[in-house]
Amino acid sequence: MVLIGLRVPPALLAGCIAIAGCGSDSTGPSAPEPVTYPDSVVDVIPVQDVPQGICLLASGEYAYVSCSYDNVVCCIRTSDNMILDQIEVAGIPMGLAALPGGDYLYVACFGDNSVLVVDLELGQAVDVVPFVSQPVELVVSPDGDYVYVCFWGSDQVGVIRTADNVLEDVVDVGEGPVGLDISPDGSLLYVACEGSDGIWQIDTSTNTVFHVTYVGLEPCDVAFSPLGAHAYVTNRGSRDLYVMDTGNGHVEEVIEAGYPLYEAEFLQGGRFLYAGTSEGVVVVLDTWEHEVVAAVAVDSWPVSLATMPGADRVYVCNTYENTVSVIE
Repeated sequence: MVLIGLRVPPALLAGCIAIAGCGSDSTGPSAPEPVTYPDSVVDVIPVQDVPQGICLLASGEYAYVSCSYDNVVCCIRTSDNMILDQIEVAGIPMGLAALPGGDYLYVACFGDNSVLVVDLELGQAVDVVPFVSQPVELVVSPDGDYVYVCFWGSDQVGVIRTADNVLEDVVDVGEGPVGLDISPDGSLLYVACEGSDGIWQIDTSTNTVFHVTYVGLEPCDVAFSPLGAHAYVTNRGSRDLYVMDTGNGHVEEVIEAGYPLYEAEFLQGGRFLYAGTSEGVVVVLDTWEHEVVAAVAVDSWPVSLATMPGADRVYVCNTYENTVSVIE
């Protein structure tokens, strides 16, 4: 863990009131309380070949890792980081997404052109959504009613109704959709299309694209801030991160990262954003200060990661080392 200075919230600066002047006494102003963030690898978990996707249940009790070459999903118990089970799935599993209740896991099977539905209590696939084109990544709506899937092979996003696992709608987007995220209120879906260098913005009430924002080179993922006011776009080709205002879809700022950025997720509290790279490190961004504060060394090709709900912990897939690093 490292310590950094706490940024003064903008509200405290209103009327030119500095934090040093609030409640001061004869001893002078007190120092800002330091803030910590995870920056050390505390465990490395061996898994099966080529871990490509990872997600944690909302409870934080279990992490699931897709291992593409062995066509299995590994279940990790987070209390001791032990592998409890290996669930057989279809060809080349990639992205994973669990329903809020923790009962079902959706698996994007790139090689099999399908999305599998896994009953986590049974530990096996119980349904399949067929005839989709090379699915790579998924996200679940906050209410759990829909799963949205990037179809890399057809430049589309599929909308799966979880009540009956029917593909309800398909939305055309840009070339090469590889990452997506949904706003905290479920009204907006942002899709990163690496072949078009843009973010396609979808109104989930109508499943229609209403705006496209062009960003850096080869955007790989997008992450909404916890309150939904901003979206953070990771760019692999231009090695930077774009900050978007979700109210108007415009780019507010570009932050140089120095690394090709891939999947990104917020840590609890919403201040720190963790992003995977292809250069053996995980980048940590302080979204209050708008700067990169750390590059945590892990193993080879750590492009996928997941933050643990309710805890300062990050799980990272090291694709070419067949391991998962745990950062605290």
